[in-house]
Amino acid sequence: MKKHSFTLAEVLITIVVIGIIAAITVPVVMANHKRTETASKLKKFYSTMSNAIALQEIQSGLKTYEWQYPPSRTYDENKEYIEKYILNNINYVNYEPVNQKYISELEDTPNFSASGCLVNSNDVQVHLNDGSMFSSCEGPDWLMFDVNGDKGPNKFGRDVFVFAIIIDDDAGYAADIVDTIPRFNTVNSNPIPWEDDEAMLKTKYSRDKLPENCQKYPNTTYCTHLVEVDGWEFKDDYPVKL
Repeated sequence: MKKHSFTLAEVLITIVVIGIIAAITVPVVMANHKRTETASKLKKFYSTMSNAIALQEIQSGLKTYEWQYPPSRTYDENKEYIEKYILNNINYVNYEPVNQKYISELEDTPNFSASGCLVNSNDVQVHLNDGSMFSSCEGPDWLMFDVNGDKGPNKFGRDVFVFAIIIDDDAGYAADIVDTIPRFNTVNSNPIPWEDDEAMLKTKYSRDKLPENCQKYPNTTYCTHLVEVDGWEFKDDYPVKL
């Protein structure tokens, strides 16, 4: 019986076809894995910090708006605040000042806004056990979470996301809005203390507006909130490539 063997041309064609299929499918699979992994870490951080802050409120008998906010926002003051109110109920490796290289990489984020989360060397950077980290953001009432620590790309909306710990009490702002900004679970605290136009706030944080605002202002809470309202998933219209 005559045995059939593949010709060199047939082998080469097969290899090319396999290569084309791999070139198409592998990036898609990797991108989907990246989205799933990032969303999972965001959800875990939100849950961890919400629980930690809720426990701290119970243990201290103080709501977040009663916490002693650091007046000058020096590193030592920020560190004392983080130690007193945040670190008691979470597992972490260590903490240190935010280094200048990391700050420069953050500021290189496309559409970086001076009105968003700004970080300097007075802020505290806390390294977590899973390789992620969070930093205070020009004071400890806002936290910036990096899903993969100080590894690249260190860009807002990609691997860095902003959360809020609002410490103000009801001072006539948008105090009745409780689900319009990704903040950790607290009681009697305003979601965004400088915003007094509730209709405007609801519009800016509506699902229809979030993709646009996330792209325009990545170093604010828009990107985080977009993932949150979508059930901690990155939908197809998420505007920033991870």
